[in-house]
Amino acid sequence: MERWEQPDLLQVEFAGSLVKGKQYTTQAGEVMRGTLRPITGAEEQSVSGVRLAGDGGLLFEPAAAQPEGSTVELRFALDQPTVSPAVLITSSGVTLGVHHLNLMLWARGEWHGWPGGEDVFGVDTHHTLSVRIRSDEGSVQMEARLDGRDMGYLEFGPVSDQALFSFGSDFEGASGLVGEVHGVRVAVASSEWRWQPTTPVIDVETELTATEAADLAGLHPANYQNVSPSDSPAAIIHKASLLRPTPEQAVWQQEGLTAFIHFGINTFYDQEWGHGTEDPGRFLPSDIDPDAWVRVLRDAGFRTTVITLKHHDGFCLWPSRYTDHSVKASSWASGGGDIARLFVEAAHRYGMKVGFYLSPADSNAELQGTFGNGSQRSPRTIPTLTADDDRAGQELQTFEYHATDYGALFLNTLYEILTEYGTVHEVWFDGAQGNTGATEHYDHAAFYDMIHQLQPGANIAVGGRDIRWVGNESGVARQDEWASVAITDAGDGGAISPVQQGHFSADLGSDQQLVDAARSGGADRLHWWPTESDMRITAGWFAHPDDVPKAPLTLLRHYEQTYGRNSVTLLNVPPTDSGQFSADVVASVEGFAAERRKAFTLDHALGRDAIVEGSVVATMTNGNLRKGHSFTADEHPWIELDLGEPRQISRVGLSEEILGAGQTVRLFIVECDEGDGWREVARGGTIGAHRIVTLDEPVTAQRWRVRVTSSRGSYTIAAIHLWEQLASDPGKAREVHIDGSVSHAGDGSVERPIASMEQLRDVELATGAVLRFRSGTDTPDADVVLWGYGTPDQPIRVESWGQGAAPTVGGRSLEERFASKREHGWTVA
Repeated sequence: MERWEQPDLLQVEFAGSLVKGKQYTTQAGEVMRGTLRPITGAEEQSVSGVRLAGDGGLLFEPAAAQPEGSTVELRFALDQPTVSPAVLITSSGVTLGVHHLNLMLWARGEWHGWPGGEDVFGVDTHHTLSVRIRSDEGSVQMEARLDGRDMGYLEFGPVSDQALFSFGSDFEGASGLVGEVHGVRVAVASSEWRWQPTTPVIDVETELTATEAADLAGLHPANYQNVSPSDSPAAIIHKASLLRPTPEQAVWQQEGLTAFIHFGINTFYDQEWGHGTEDPGRFLPSDIDPDAWVRVLRDAGFRTTVITLKHHDGFCLWPSRYTDHSVKASSWASGGGDIARLFVEAAHRYGMKVGFYLSPADSNAELQGTFGNGSQRSPRTIPTLTADDDRAGQELQTFEYHATDYGALFLNTLYEILTEYGTVHEVWFDGAQGNTGATEHYDHAAFYDMIHQLQPGANIAVGGRDIRWVGNESGVARQDEWASVAITDAGDGGAISPVQQGHFSADLGSDQQLVDAARSGGADRLHWWPTESDMRITAGWFAHPDDVPKAPLTLLRHYEQTYGRNSVTLLNVPPTDSGQFSADVVASVEGFAAERRKAFTLDHALGRDAIVEGSVVATMTNGNLRKGHSFTADEHPWIELDLGEPRQISRVGLSEEILGAGQTVRLFIVECDEGDGWREVARGGTIGAHRIVTLDEPVTAQRWRVRVTSSRGSYTIAAIHLWEQLASDPGKAREVHIDGSVSHAGDGSVERPIASMEQLRDVELATGAVLRFRSGTDTPDADVVLWGYGTPDQPIRVESWGQGAAPTVGGRSLEERFASKREHGWTVA
């Protein structure tokens, strides 16, 4: 079979003719590339579709194959609850069905309930089920949406690659449903869902009464909002609209790309989870090079790297004073080495932000009788100096906590890594317990308090209150990823968890979920708690001899499904037992960076005026995520852009101004005019920090427009992007012109200079790049990290451009403004 060349293979709503025993004949406007036929002959065409009585269905055989997967959509209605599971869709060896009124999945030879799929169907109700199925290097990944509701994401082992599709029954006509099929659609896996409702199924009344509005008038935007069972649904949604990130959360969300490095004793045992019995002498990397780790990741555009300083086995990558199960007991560097030190020094050289992973679980400490020993909490002084402590006599910041024996041990080791390695931007606590057998009740409140005092700028991930786990380890965020979450807060500053199904809820943060959580009494607070989506570039977290990394285009798709859905991508890149990344992994990481540059460099919306109800607005296309154009809750106008000439667009990007205005957009639509009137080319739900919509196929048009159709309250659009897909990698920026006097943002060329420092927030500078500031101008400054490093042979140069007085940035000279960048290889002429 040939490969699919068009996004749609099948789009039929049964306006044509279905004859028993023969294939369906399409009507004008329908698409059928292949054959669609009744399976048993018991199927009957009706005015509105095809009637099924439990003993038949529809079979589609495409004319071309698509091994990467498919997007499948089904419109149908049930006559009655099913007494036994009935098939809705079968595709690529995957079957979705209905039992009673529950969504079901056939896997590993039996039916399973889809998580969160209980009582989702109604009798005599029109439903739309959309499924995206991908085959990804030995596994199958599936996303589903039902009637505008995100049903979440599942991943499981390899299945059949049979290129057939059935609707309403299996391939033989068995396990059929009783009801009517109104439409069927099959497309490439990258295609957007077209038949899902443009407005979600929202059963929440969001209009405040006059009395409620008066009562809530005194509330101000904050990171938390209190809720109670007596709050009306409208009041709860209003409070959600007032949630805001901390500045640290906002920066982290907008940076959007973090690397994970799993390296430790497990690397040398070819295992994922150790037992604490491993011999530290086996830790002997032959050619360890943390400098290369950081350089490769920084060159690829990662902004933060989190390294596993201690995994569940308890082996420490720094010479801790509180355990012998560490690098100091290894033969590497004659026991005098410190991986944490080498990593941090490299991070400082290349301008990488530092993150530390410290698993609370500790199998070695359990073997030593400390972890889970049943000790009571008692007063502890942290740090607790050891007998030969090299810090004796120093002025140390100390803390007093009530902790268990292991809690004190963990706090002491945490104190070491927070006080001896400079600034830490992210602290990562895993929720897994490894191979520990005892139960230890962690002193999270003490852990978090000490982090906030020693590293006040650090975000705490996984159980921490700053960064939430997305709920899977596959690099896929929810279609609609909200940062607003309902929680129960004990008030001690300790660990929290989402209410109702925890991290695994498919509709976490939705209007209905927030209302249900608050009015049931399960939640007492709403909290801004954005997600981090972790995934592996290879099969495991630690490196293994047979590793095969994911392809660059696969990584790009995961990036679009995480960063592009208001999450942060966390990609694990593990060094081998030599202490270096494998050549294949490096090639994959570099290819991933190249694919991102091809996809997101050429933005035709940048610097273009937007027209809103006849008024010119420049703040949505100026490259500044900290400003935007605000709309009231009742305003849903079209935002129109004229690109000056037809441009081929492959992706559309949107951002809300989350720091100042939060996340409130529920739904949006994108249209273009190719010369024959406006038509819809994309739609989506939430926006948040970033939303990327990949079009089914590139569209060439001069006029584009975006409209928010539903929001929780007032909303502020900070960015609109219209990206053209480039055929080749443009590379990083090498020459950037900046002119603070221009009125419109540009691409950094002489003809179209950058207008503000805010525009540099997302710019990656090549080694040896030059930044030229126009003489006689003052460029508005911003609190942004400048991404790029120089070398002695190829420094990044900052210099003036043109005639006139020396340029300034925020009133400061170039020398003063960029003095801190000298440590990263920058020079000022």
